[in-house]
Amino acid sequence: MELLTKYTDEVNVPHNGYERLGIRSHAKGTFHSYVSEGHELQTGKMHKVAADKFIVNITFGWEHAVAVTDKNDAGKLVSHRFPQYSLSENLYSKFFKYIILDDKFKHHLWLSSPGGAGRNRVLKLDEMLEYKIKIPNVQEQQKIAEVLMDLDHLITLHQCEPKNKMEDNKMLDNINNQILFCDYYEKWIKVYKEGAIRKVTLEKYYMTHRWLKKLIPELKICEMTRINYQQLLNEYALYHERQTTMDFHHQLKGAILDAVDEGLLDRDPTRKAIIKGKTPAAKKIKYINQFELHTLLNNLNLKSEISWDWL
Repeated sequence: MELLTKYTDEVNVPHNGYERLGIRSHAKGTFHSYVSEGHELQTGKMHKVAADKFIVNITFGWEHAVAVTDKNDAGKLVSHRFPQYSLSENLYSKFFKYIILDDKFKHHLWLSSPGGAGRNRVLKLDEMLEYKIKIPNVQEQQKIAEVLMDLDHLITLHQCEPKNKMEDNKMLDNINNQILFCDYYEKWIKVYKEGAIRKVTLEKYYMTHRWLKKLIPELKICEMTRINYQQLLNEYALYHERQTTMDFHHQLKGAILDAVDEGLLDRDPTRKAIIKGKTPAAKKIKYINQFELHTLLNNLNLKSEISWDWL
């Protein structure tokens, strides 16, 4: 029984900005980023993502960069390196999400990606599709998926519970841990920065907040791990030079350290963060060098009498 069939919806590359979809390694799901005008992919065609499709990054398939799309992913654009597959009517998408999480499938992707490390290990799609699975009927798949999703929810709640707290404060602390990180950061700016720093500096903090809403709009404060924080920096660095990314990191770190002090985080996720950035653009020279200055002075008539050269 063929469970996956190739799906494609080819479109022209937009030149007025578009939303791009990426896939996190280790089967951690998808993420979205905005590609502004002038930074679009240098190719003629891209592919529109649809919901309930199996999608893989062939460059990092060996690192388990796979996902099943949902309605939030629909309409985003990807390159040809992100092939999509439709699921047969005998395969329930939410059940299939747990199939691709399996370590055996991860190992199969590794074996299907020959070559050296990194970008040289391109996934062979034909070999990937040879992976064999046994599935129950759709009704049983739905029941199994519901049980597994409930377990995931309980695990998430357990992981978000603060440790070593008094019993009377557990409920309140748990509610605080469910706050979205971008909302916490906005409140932190208002409490600690407004009225304490210059307006131009304050605007930089609010710019950082706007990027948080774009890159991690759904991330809860209790989910701010080192991996998630590094992923945030990496996605920000796709659009900014290294120094700008460093400033972004410093503006976030103060709020995160306060969250650690307040018990909202168990440890500092910014520790040992790696700062990246795109290649700096060529800078326009705005002043003359020492040799040019001496040449200019030698060619000016700067005698005791006032002349136009003094201007």
